Amino acid sequence: MRIRIPKFLLIVIILSLFFRLFLLNVVPVGVSNDELDYIMNAKALFVAGSDIGGNWNPLSFTTPKSSFPQAEIAPLLTFWLIGLLPLSLFTSKLIYSLFGVGTVVMIYFIARKLLGEKEAFVVGLVASINPWLLFFSRTAYDTPLSILGFLIALYVLLVCKSWKILIAFLFLFIAFYGYIGSKLLYIPFILITVSYSWLVVNKRKYLKQYLVLLLLSLLPIIYYGFVLFHSNGSRINELSNPNMATIIDTTNRERKLAINTTLLPVFSNKYVVFIKYSIGKYANAFSPDFLFIHGDSKSLFTIWEHGVFYYLDAVFLVIGTCFLFVRKRKTFGLVIGLIAIAPIPSIVSNVDNSYAIRSQLMLPFLILLVGLGIYSAISVLEKKYKTIAIILILILYFFQFINFSEIYLFRNPIYNSESFNFSTRVLSKYLSLQNGRKTYVINGDPKSQLKSYLFYGNYYNRKTAHLVTQMYVSKRYEINNIHFVTCDESDNTPQDSLIIYENGSKCPVIPKHDHALSITYLSDGGNIYTILNDSICSNYKLSRYPYGISLSDLNVEQLSQKLFCEKFIIRF
Repeated sequence: MRIRIPKFLLIVIILSLFFRLFLLNVVPVGVSNDELDYIMNAKALFVAGSDIGGNWNPLSFTTPKSSFPQAEIAPLLTFWLIGLLPLSLFTSKLIYSLFGVGTVVMIYFIARKLLGEKEAFVVGLVASINPWLLFFSRTAYDTPLSILGFLIALYVLLVCKSWKILIAFLFLFIAFYGYIGSKLLYIPFILITVSYSWLVVNKRKYLKQYLVLLLLSLLPIIYYGFVLFHSNGSRINELSNPNMATIIDTTNRERKLAINTTLLPVFSNKYVVFIKYSIGKYANAFSPDFLFIHGDSKSLFTIWEHGVFYYLDAVFLVIGTCFLFVRKRKTFGLVIGLIAIAPIPSIVSNVDNSYAIRSQLMLPFLILLVGLGIYSAISVLEKKYKTIAIILILILYFFQFINFSEIYLFRNPIYNSESFNFSTRVLSKYLSLQNGRKTYVINGDPKSQLKSYLFYGNYYNRKTAHLVTQMYVSKRYEINNIHFVTCDESDNTPQDSLIIYENGSKCPVIPKHDHALSITYLSDGGNIYTILNDSICSNYKLSRYPYGISLSDLNVEQLSQKLFCEKFIIRF
């Protein structure tokens, strides 16, 4: 049996694959702490059947105990490929890039069902080069896994009839446990999509099947509530509420700077302030600054100098919204309803004002509107003008895409390198050059340094898994004669050994040393790690700050010892 892929879809897939895999071993320049947890726990699940600490049951649908509370099943979705391949930037994020391509494909299929085949092709092209999708398809975060689950569930509801409708539950389950913030979207998403499917797609048929689906969908909520009730590590304290210190402070300030009247307590109290605060956070999810100019405020989820959409997308977003409203009112209700609920996790969280990861459900449907806008703008033109319009739009998007690529590939890796812990990657390479010399890495979080060393050096495997588990149990982190210790344990460090201090980790003042070396920020040369008693890089001519960095230099693990030292080890 031959599987035939529509030529339009094939073009979209090829473009999506190329843009997501190109230079994936170099950009982003490393992995953040959250990404590292997902990757290492997936590897541990494949190698040892548990998390890296050895005390997590993956079928418990709880957060791995060795990690900060986060998505429960991300390792279950990715372990089969991460576990098979050696650890590296490319291999560990390959599965996430493939899921990113899957998201583009699902946006295409949903658009084809809701709008039409030609419209879906344009939507697919927009999705394949969208900055928001490209950025997260090249990282190892959990939210895209959950969004993909939501999209597949929606598509099942759009195309399936009778008892096949229940297939949607599997993907709703994945969406629920794929990202911790998706618990807040789960019920609204189900209510909107099931209502549309029953009323519009299947014309009020299969009521029994839809009711069964709704009952099944309650099971994850009930189980999660049970686990939450018996858990000590939940993130309930991260939920916004009227009793937050910022809300109380604002209320007190308002009352202090006002004339005391009987109306003051009515219009200036913590509940009114909290409502204003929540409305403000909701509105910011749709701000032009976030969508088209600077992107997210948190450096982990943005490149700062570019929005999550292109400038031209703003024009076609308006056009697409108007056309959908005029021509397909019920579909308009579905799309706008799903966009409207997307910022809920951003509103409810009291940790930062982040939208790129928490409000990501709006992304597929905004892309759908942009693609529809492009298609509609071209379709209303006379035939002799259509070719000109297509060429003009392609040229404009080409230049915008090149602009984004230049920022993402050549500038962001330098000015935003520490969002992805590049210095830790450099440190891991430096440690791998020591050849068994007794080394002490002193910082406030030895486990994170250990995981980075295991990841970048590809040292975690079936032979070392038990040893690493024992380290977590004993809280003594030592491998290859490298000791990862806390500041309190640094007093017993032999002074003639290789000693590496992490600056800013609240350790005692680093002793002055005439021959100390450093690992620094790529952006400004500020010191991150101080190296004492080096015997390798001191033999080379070292710079006073990083400069002349090329893309090939960022492939740190492949550099020769000489080139590595001269590029990334600094002598002030």
